[in-house]
Amino acid sequence: MIKKLIIIILLIVLIGCTPDKEIDQITQFSTNNDGDYLLFHFIDPFETEGYILEINNSGQVAKKHKIKDKLFAPSDVFYYEQNYYFASGAYSGDTKVVEYQPTKRKLSLINTNQKKYIEKYYKDNVSDYIVTVMDKNDDNEFCDLQLNKCVKLFGEFRVHTVSTLENYIMVVAVDKSGEREVVKIKKYDRDLKFLNEITLNKVPNYFTYTSLDNKRLYLFMYDGDIVEIDSSLNHKIHELNLSEISSDILRVKYNKNVVLNSKSILVDMEIETITDKIHLLNKISFGKNVPKLEIIQSTVNEDILNIDYDANEVYTRSYVNNKTVLTIRDTRLLGIKNKITLDNSDQIYFIDNIND
Repeated sequence: MIKKLIIIILLIVLIGCTPDKEIDQITQFSTNNDGDYLLFHFIDPFETEGYILEINNSGQVAKKHKIKDKLFAPSDVFYYEQNYYFASGAYSGDTKVVEYQPTKRKLSLINTNQKKYIEKYYKDNVSDYIVTVMDKNDDNEFCDLQLNKCVKLFGEFRVHTVSTLENYIMVVAVDKSGEREVVKIKKYDRDLKFLNEITLNKVPNYFTYTSLDNKRLYLFMYDGDIVEIDSSLNHKIHELNLSEISSDILRVKYNKNVVLNSKSILVDMEIETITDKIHLLNKISFGKNVPKLEIIQSTVNEDILNIDYDANEVYTRSYVNNKTVLTIRDTRLLGIKNKITLDNSDQIYFIDNIND
């Protein structure tokens, strides 16, 4: 009787257990959609493996895919036409870009044919473009992958960002020393021939925004201003009204942003004042005049991860009592749909709704 009881208990435990799946190469990843969401935890620099969790709406783990492939490394994410692209800089020790196709739940690799690591990736309907990691002399390049051609900025400037406006390539260049408040916006044709440039006495944050119609490039400055640039290098400097947040602002850090629609973005902002640091989510709307700021309430210390346009959800990460909290909002009103608290403080970098 006791033996039968033990066997029954063991069977229940075994049935309830979800064995981890180990993956040596990220292209081997596949899922049967056992949960509602995929959570990407990239391999941190001092770790040997990362993972993709399949969880349900309550946070219960349905399956864990352990990944040892170094290409699964901390990355900035770029979205283009339903797919996501990850450039991991030097973290992966590789020059490939990772592509994730949410419709197929597949990871694939883009061979850049470069010897230098990739800092940023950008894509439009003509080509793929990259910005390389700086070398020992603080020099780097931007490249057109279809042309297999790169341009290095010699002298006092390095490449910050590459984008395209209409039929031109726009390159944002900043002072290599970081000591001067100066930025250049350089214009090239599609054959990477230099055409013209403008210079501004400002310093841009890491993240930029290119309008969906590819007619405007927006730079977010540390002084709080937003600079709007068109393909002719005409520019407008918008002084964003931040008085609702503080009247003693020293520095504004515009972190990651995601595009909500053709006229607005959601941006994670850190505002340094004389006495404090304020970390908020803000919606910025771009009309015909000055960009308008709308503070999203109850969003202290949330980091933007990504947006899922099929599910109409945007995801953020925060930490409460040494545990990771994932907040899910709808993209239209930015109201909270769900909050999921994990049982650890692991960094989640990317979320995909696999039940949409």
